[in-house]
Amino acid sequence: MKGTDKRTGEVFGNYELQDVIGRGGMGVVFRAKDVVTGAVVAVKLMAPDLAHNDTFRERFIREAQAGPKLNHPNIVRVFETGEAGGELFIAMQLIEGVDLKGLIEQQSPLDPKRVLSIFRQAADALDAAHESGLVHRDVKPQNILVIPRPNDQELDQVFLTDFGLVRPMTSETSASRTGQVFGSVAYMAPEIIEGIPADGRADVYALGCVLYECLTGSIPFERDNEVSAVWAHIHENPPAVTDARPDLPGGLNDVVIKAMQKHPDDRFLTCGEIVSEFEVGLGRKRGRMTYSHARPLIARIPHRKTEREVWSPNFFPELSRVRWASRERFDWRKAAALVVAVLTLSGVQVGREGGLPQAVADVADAAGVVVPSIIRVLNPEEDESSEPSRVAGTGPTAALGGKRGTGSSATGGRNEVTQGQAQIANNPGATAEPGKQHTDLISFSNYVDGDWEIFVVGTDGSGLKQLTDNAVDDWGAAWSPDGQFLVFARGQTGDPTTRGTSDLYTMRWDGSDVRRLTSGEERDTDPSWSSTGKIAFARDFRVFVIDPDGSNLFLLNESGFNPDWSSDSRRIVYLKPFSPGGTQFIWTVRSDGSQASRLTDPDNERDEHHPAWAPDGKTIAFVVNKDPTAPAPVAFLEDWIVVSDMAGVTTDLVPGGEPDWSPDGRWILFDDDGTLKAIRPDGTGLRVIYESGFGWARSPAWRPRING
Repeated sequence: MKGTDKRTGEVFGNYELQDVIGRGGMGVVFRAKDVVTGAVVAVKLMAPDLAHNDTFRERFIREAQAGPKLNHPNIVRVFETGEAGGELFIAMQLIEGVDLKGLIEQQSPLDPKRVLSIFRQAADALDAAHESGLVHRDVKPQNILVIPRPNDQELDQVFLTDFGLVRPMTSETSASRTGQVFGSVAYMAPEIIEGIPADGRADVYALGCVLYECLTGSIPFERDNEVSAVWAHIHENPPAVTDARPDLPGGLNDVVIKAMQKHPDDRFLTCGEIVSEFEVGLGRKRGRMTYSHARPLIARIPHRKTEREVWSPNFFPELSRVRWASRERFDWRKAAALVVAVLTLSGVQVGREGGLPQAVADVADAAGVVVPSIIRVLNPEEDESSEPSRVAGTGPTAALGGKRGTGSSATGGRNEVTQGQAQIANNPGATAEPGKQHTDLISFSNYVDGDWEIFVVGTDGSGLKQLTDNAVDDWGAAWSPDGQFLVFARGQTGDPTTRGTSDLYTMRWDGSDVRRLTSGEERDTDPSWSSTGKIAFARDFRVFVIDPDGSNLFLLNESGFNPDWSSDSRRIVYLKPFSPGGTQFIWTVRSDGSQASRLTDPDNERDEHHPAWAPDGKTIAFVVNKDPTAPAPVAFLEDWIVVSDMAGVTTDLVPGGEPDWSPDGRWILFDDDGTLKAIRPDGTGLRVIYESGFGWARSPAWRPRING
């Protein structure tokens, strides 16, 4: 919206103010000319009264400080911030386009492929902010600027703006400190509403809301007032895209629903994962929608609240006690409606100064009486101070927080899921039984009685346990991110130099509940489990990704094996053969299959294999063979453990093979001629973990840290 203002033509600081290009409650945005350089920029002038408001001044300072940290092609550049004549201002890059809200209003519904292009850029910008330790906290269509494509053959240019609410991931939210919530309720994550410290997954939630609006033309929880909208964000299931647009693939429901899960642990870990799954979802037919098991956010508040904390200002989360007390009966809806009515009948004005949290605080005393009374009526034996119990699940999807499988495959008949697989337990909040697990375990393969079997042993060398016992080989196990399950290869041979068929299986850490994940005539090996629950593996020297229930098979790379995930699940390191049967090198690729590049020096002809990404994401350990011309029987004698930074600078450590990192990144586990050893990344502290007395110990993997 261009226009004039009484200040048009005024020289403000170093800027000549021209057209008004935006106006809001916080101030006015002008097109302006830098009188020193002649550059055309955008200048945001904050409303004069805000300059004297400590809260908004703090917000302004945060945006000013965030600018230099966020150097990204899809983030609006901030050139200068300051104060002149008592007015706060920000000079920034001028984007000649429209905001996404305007684009939706003009062209709704947007074409899904166009949405994918827009979201790929917006997600990349948000993930870059998260990598810098910042959370945007106000992701909405109005803050996503688009330079529309001139024709259907080109892509829109996208820019993320307005970092006034950005905060470090470890800081408290405004609600927890002041009782005020800033941001747009229509896109606000439950933890932001509650005032609980938030990380990048709050932006994942908001981006899911924006995705729904792009595809349907409506916000996900459209209500008559903000009170009802907040209730919906915390308690109601995300709406299905296909309810509003039946013409869209059902796979898009899963993407929006997972992004908008109430509990951050149930969402995508990064915004980039939304894009990857969105791309996959575009090619999927309509499927059954899945929801994570309802988990009220109070279940993750780290300490027992006092009575005052329970009711003010974080009132809405406590309504989940009503639902749990009603044992899922319809009564809880009536009870919730009664509590919301307390707000309405008390004359709450959400738009007035102080906003929703202050309104909630105003009726806290009444609510403190109403809710416990409702709980006593619904369940007289319920202990009001107790938190909802959580029932343990039994399958890998449950413990990972993943979505329930539909028993179908995106690739046709090869990976059809058996009934047993489809019945993997569906409680993402599952926790392991206390006192029945060894928290420091290493899995490995051992050659026993003519075939390879999988064992576990404590990191101190004690507690050896054999998990498998078959006439075929079991090898190459990888741990699930929660440490409750293993995925491994089972087949005709564990020798990678011999062609044989093999499939992937999963089992619990104690060897029980063995389930087939893949089946066919190919050779499936080298599984690696991501922090978000997906499994990368090699199939006949091609890298694939699959869900732990056997669904959503995705070809990541046409040439590669030995994949391993980065800790944030955004990238995969793998081996790419220079030629079939020839030298192989370390490459990395994004989780969506894009931006594949070689990590190590292209002029280095040393044979490389078995890469393992460090937990901090900054280092990769792998094996090099210093004499790739040596005959096979003695080639392993030339294998050395090597560490490399992300620039490809390597350091040789010690002879050995098949490295893996400890969960804290302080040790590199490896096998040395069948003996399991560990060494620090700087080459010190070499120690023996386990020395097999009856075979070769290979393919070691360190169990992830177990909480609790």
